[in-house]
Amino acid sequence: MSWLHHIRTTENGIIEKLPRRKFRMASGKRSTLGHPDFEICAIVIDFRKLLYSDVRIVAAVSNRDLLHAIVGLYDTCLPDVTPEVIYECVCARFSKTIVLLRDFEDIKDILGTNQQRSRSVDDSNYVDENKIAVDESAVREGNMFAGIYSDSEASESISAESSNSESDDVEEEDFSVGVQDFIAQVHKRRKLISEMPDNVPIELIGPELLLVGCATFERAYRRGNEKVGQLSLLAVRTRYRRCHIGNYLLEIITDSNIMGEYDAIAAYVDEGAKDFFFKNGFTDDTIINSRYKKFVNHWINSTLMCYLPIFTDLSTNNTEFDDVAEEYDKWKQKSLEAYQMQASYMRKLTRENQQLRKMVNQQARLLKELENDLEKKGRELDYFENEFIQYRQRVKAKFLSIESNPKNTMDELTISEPLELSKIAKDIAALSVEDLFLNDQGILTSSNFELRVSHGDEKCQELVHVVKEFVKSMEKCLQPGSKVRIEGVFAASTRLRSEIEEGNSLHEDSTSVLTLYFCGGKNGYTKILEENFSEEDFSKDIFGRGLYFSKYPTQAMHFSKPGEMLIARVALGRVESVIRSDKECCAAPDGFDSILTKGRNAVTFQRDPLYKHEYIIFRAEQAIPICHVKYEIENHLT
Repeated sequence: MSWLHHIRTTENGIIEKLPRRKFRMASGKRSTLGHPDFEICAIVIDFRKLLYSDVRIVAAVSNRDLLHAIVGLYDTCLPDVTPEVIYECVCARFSKTIVLLRDFEDIKDILGTNQQRSRSVDDSNYVDENKIAVDESAVREGNMFAGIYSDSEASESISAESSNSESDDVEEEDFSVGVQDFIAQVHKRRKLISEMPDNVPIELIGPELLLVGCATFERAYRRGNEKVGQLSLLAVRTRYRRCHIGNYLLEIITDSNIMGEYDAIAAYVDEGAKDFFFKNGFTDDTIINSRYKKFVNHWINSTLMCYLPIFTDLSTNNTEFDDVAEEYDKWKQKSLEAYQMQASYMRKLTRENQQLRKMVNQQARLLKELENDLEKKGRELDYFENEFIQYRQRVKAKFLSIESNPKNTMDELTISEPLELSKIAKDIAALSVEDLFLNDQGILTSSNFELRVSHGDEKCQELVHVVKEFVKSMEKCLQPGSKVRIEGVFAASTRLRSEIEEGNSLHEDSTSVLTLYFCGGKNGYTKILEENFSEEDFSKDIFGRGLYFSKYPTQAMHFSKPGEMLIARVALGRVESVIRSDKECCAAPDGFDSILTKGRNAVTFQRDPLYKHEYIIFRAEQAIPICHVKYEIENHLT
C-alpha cells in the first residue's frame, strides 16, 4: 500500500496523520475486548519538536503524558533497554515515532462492557484490565512502569532495538520530567475505573488505554554512498498480538513516503523476533549486512537485519520470478566461493606474518638475554674488584700493624689470611650476583625474591604474596605471550604497615577491604609510602574528584607512572554503582562510602568492559599503601 493518496495533516513537520485502518481481533481475545473489529489511528510524531510546541495530539491528553505512555510500553516489552536510553532514543534529533491509538469511545465501550461482565458473568477466561493484579515476579526489579500495562509480558513482545548515540542537546534536557506524576495518575485512574458501575467518563481514559503499539525510526539519509534508514524500537501491546499490528507498523516504515527514498533499512533485532522480521522481508545475510554495521549502532544480544526495497511495483509471473531467484542463488554461490578463496589467502598471509613476527621476537628476546648476561658479568667483575681492593687494604693494614708491633709474626699472617680469603671465596660462591647487587637498591626482584624472603620475617612473606598476585593479574590481562619482570618493590613505612595489621584505619567490615591498584600518582609515590594518602593525591576526572582504584592493574597502569604501580588496601564500605559521569562529584551518595564506575576510557588488552571498572573513594583515610612496584613488560609472541 502507498501513502501518496492519503490526506496529510502536518504541523510544521511535527505530526503527520495517516488514514485510519480497521483490524480484526484475534480469536480468543474477543470476549474481553468487545467487538472483534476495531479501528486505529496512526500518527507519525517528532517528539523533540512536539514537546516545544503548542500542538496537542490528543485533546484530553498532554503530549508529555503520551511520551511517558510510549516509553512505558517500550520498557515493558523490552526489558533489556533502560528507560533512560528509551527517552533519549525517542526524543533524539532525527528520530520519529509512529503511534497507533484507539478512539475514546471504543475504550469507553470496552470498559463499560467489562464492568457489566464482572458483575454478571462468572467466566474463568474473563480478564478485567482494571482489576488485574500485576505479578511482581514477572516484572524485573526496579521497573518504574510496573503495573502501567496489565498485559505486560516481555517474553511475548515484538522488538527491534538499536542503541542511539547521545547528542549534546539531548543531555541538556531530561525528557523524563513528570514521569512519577504520570505513574501516580495512572494508578489513580485505574482505581477510580474499577469503582465505577458502568459509565466511565472520558476524563479517566488515559493514554495508557488508548495506545496500541508504536515504533521509533530515523529517516533515511546518506551514510557513505547509500541512503540508510534505521529502525530503533518497535513494540505492540500483548492483547493486540496476532492482529497484524506489527506488520502494519513495518508497512508504514518501509514506505518511501514515510521513510524517504532509501537503499536499505537496518535494525538490530532480538533473537525472539527474527522470524517476525523474516516474514516481513528482512534478511540477516552476513555479507549483505556487513556493509551497514558501521552505520547502525550495535545493541547487545541482538542480530543485525536489513530490509531492501524492490526496484518496481509491477507484478511478474511466477516463471520469471523463479528464473530471477535461480540466477540470484547462482550469483550468491559464486560470490561465496570467491570470498572463501580470498579469505583463505588472507589467512595464509596472516599466519606467515605471525611466524615472521615470532622469529623477530625470538631474536629480540635472545639479544635481551645476551645483554642481561653481559650486564650480570659486569656486575660480577665490579664486585670481585671491590672485594679484592678491600682484601688488599686489609693485608696492608696487617703489615703496618706488624711493623708497629714486632710481636706479630709472618707465620700468623700466612695462617690467618689464607683462611679469610678462603672464607670470602666460599661466601661469594654461595651468593647470587642479583642478591649482592640489590642489597642497597631494593627489596625484591623477579628472579630471586622468593629465595630472599624464605628465611625472612612474616611481613616479607605477605609482601611476596601481594607481588605474586600483581604479576599473575598483569599476565592474565596482557596479550598472550607477555611476561612481567619485577625490577624492585618498595614497602610502605613501618607505621603504615602496623596500621594495615591492626586495621585501625580501615572499615570495620573486613569483607569490604580489598587490595586494589592506585590509578594515579604520576608525580611519584615516595610521599604516599611515608605519610599515607592525602587530598593532594586526589584526581579530578569524569566521575568526580577522589582517589581512583581498580581491581585490574592493566586499567591502573594507564593512569600511573610508566613501569610503576602502587598497591594499597582500600576500605570500600557500602558501594553504589554509578553509570553517568559527574565531574563535580566530591562525595559518595548518602548511605554509601564509595562508588563503582564503568571506568574511564583506557586502552586495555581485554575487550570485556569489566576490566575497566574503577572504584572511587572520597576520603583519604579509607586507603593505606602496601608497596610500590617497579616492573617491565616483556612481549613475546607465542
